[in-house]
Amino acid sequence: MMIKLLIRTLAVGLASACLATPPNIVLILADDLGYGDVGCYGSKLGTPEIDRMARGGLRATDCLVAANVCGPSRAALLTGRYPMRCGHPISRHPFPKYEQYGIASEEVTLAELLKSAGYRTKMVGKWHLGFHVDGSHPLDAGFDEYLGLYSNYSTQKDRADERTIYRNREVLEKNVPFEKVTKLYTDEIVEFIKQDHDEPFFVYFAHHIAHDPILPSSAFKGTSGKQGGGVFGDFVKELDSSVGQVLAAVEEAGIATNTLVVFMSDNGPARHGSANPLRGGKYVTMEGGHRVPAIFSWPGHIPAGQVSDAMISSLDLLPLFCHVAGAELPKDRTLDGKNIIDLLTGKTTQSPHQYFYYYNGVNLQGVRNEQWKIHLPRTTADQPYWAKNGGGPRKPYLTLQEPLLFDLDADVGEEKNVLSTHPEVAAELMKEAERTRAELGDVDVAGSDQRPHGLVNPQDKGEGSVLNQVTAAAVAVAQPKQIRVACVGDSITYGFGIENRAKESYPAQLQTLLGDPYVVGNFGKNGATVLKKGHAPYWRAPQYKAALKFNPDVVVIKLGTNDTRPGNIGKNKAEFVPNYVELIRSFQRLDRKPTVWICYSSPIYSPHKEMTDAVLKNDIIPLVTEVSEQAGVKVIDLNTVLSNRSELFPDGLHPGPEGAGIIAKTVATVITRQVKK
Repeated sequence: MMIKLLIRTLAVGLASACLATPPNIVLILADDLGYGDVGCYGSKLGTPEIDRMARGGLRATDCLVAANVCGPSRAALLTGRYPMRCGHPISRHPFPKYEQYGIASEEVTLAELLKSAGYRTKMVGKWHLGFHVDGSHPLDAGFDEYLGLYSNYSTQKDRADERTIYRNREVLEKNVPFEKVTKLYTDEIVEFIKQDHDEPFFVYFAHHIAHDPILPSSAFKGTSGKQGGGVFGDFVKELDSSVGQVLAAVEEAGIATNTLVVFMSDNGPARHGSANPLRGGKYVTMEGGHRVPAIFSWPGHIPAGQVSDAMISSLDLLPLFCHVAGAELPKDRTLDGKNIIDLLTGKTTQSPHQYFYYYNGVNLQGVRNEQWKIHLPRTTADQPYWAKNGGGPRKPYLTLQEPLLFDLDADVGEEKNVLSTHPEVAAELMKEAERTRAELGDVDVAGSDQRPHGLVNPQDKGEGSVLNQVTAAAVAVAQPKQIRVACVGDSITYGFGIENRAKESYPAQLQTLLGDPYVVGNFGKNGATVLKKGHAPYWRAPQYKAALKFNPDVVVIKLGTNDTRPGNIGKNKAEFVPNYVELIRSFQRLDRKPTVWICYSSPIYSPHKEMTDAVLKNDIIPLVTEVSEQAGVKVIDLNTVLSNRSELFPDGLHPGPEGAGIIAKTVATVITRQVKK
């Protein structure tokens, strides 16, 4: 999209400025930094650079994030939509349950919107939204460049990938010491800012500080003393220094008056930090879990020295950034964020929000307006895994039999229940809770505008994924005389984008068509490639090991679509055929000596994440034919049966339920004919 903004007038205090070009935007996101961990919010910790930023702009005292844990908060920030609306209400962990779970590729991020307006987009730091999930990588979400540890840093021996620095999709450094990370990130950002830029830029700098492990670098270790917070104070001081270096780079580059800088935390403090004077912290829907430090700086545009108590949210960043950038907001979806430019520039002191909703995982636990907040009844079973245990000051109200009402103007610590004296307020907020529950969903309630997240038992940490449960069930119920069919493939086999995947993915529909004589396992892996040097080799996927363990009688392989990416087939074309033949042989060597079919992939109706139909038809399909000849296996032609059927592909790549049904019928016909022979 061409930059549509030519001249936009922005109010600036008592004056206004006519911008010939949109501003650069720098978003600095701290991790687990509490409301009471910053000097200008009353902390004893030393944060002179962040405090200086606050004096030069606007400090918000009532900024709410949409979730009290990392992943959902970040998904909401990037999409301007509550986690339940954008399909990411649960925080990821490195368990099989979450292997297909990431920020939905159908969501539109602020990076994508800014990129459409001509911005160069760069992310450095913690992603935590499905780095290895097809369509959920930062480069798939609108960022031109990425550098960082994609998740939380882990010291466990079997989680080395979480100690690996990636540049874009490639490994840059393995087993990086955590004490090295903040300097590495900061140097990367500073160098980027100092470059000559022909277009405006958006930088998303997602720190790991102050999340565990609390490991400040040697330059900061021991500099705070006990009175300054000890090791945790050193850690926060390192964060503060990084913020100062970024601000200095902007100033030294001479772009301060044309750069909007935002500093914010992703959620409340964990066990080390402070939310003072709020109660609670990370993991709960108290103010201490959702209300965070938030500072906005844009010299000459945002008047200095402002302190605002208006209720705003991290959800507001997307419409704010799009406004100053001249980027068009998406019209095909509901945005929960509001444009707060008039609040920042001093034209108003009023909040743009009537209500704010507190979800813990998929459980709606509270609703508030600017003054009043109601906590809704809840049980331990309703809570997400991070809030099922605990209690005390950091985790109050884990269970409630009756609602509680608090006057936040008089009781920001949420200690005095005033429901009995203000029943009319409680009734209003309860009514709004019912409306929201119907729209966004709740435990055991599907909302009218809730994107499916695809997790089984989402509030529990240890339950298996849909794929694992289907596979386990298939193995468990398979009778000696039943024919085992393994559907091996990518996101099309998996059923990506199909809401009721358990019943309407092609393997599920194939099971229905084949009936009791067969048991069908879905071993699709989003993003999977044939190429071992591809960006997501099927060889390394747990689904591959599960398919072998299934010990099938029949194997149907549908791979090749993701290999069309330039970084895959463009660099490794000569390896496609031998890699595919080797994959086939690995199944043919199993005890049951299965019959293997391979497929021509369905058409690509619109370019998708660098994948094109021309490469599919001109390169991949001829190579699959060669594989068929070398391996002595037959081809199922899904390309022809789905040609000229673009209406069956909602996103231009993945078939919907009807398209999956055509695949299932085609495969069922081939299998049953073979069995009859």
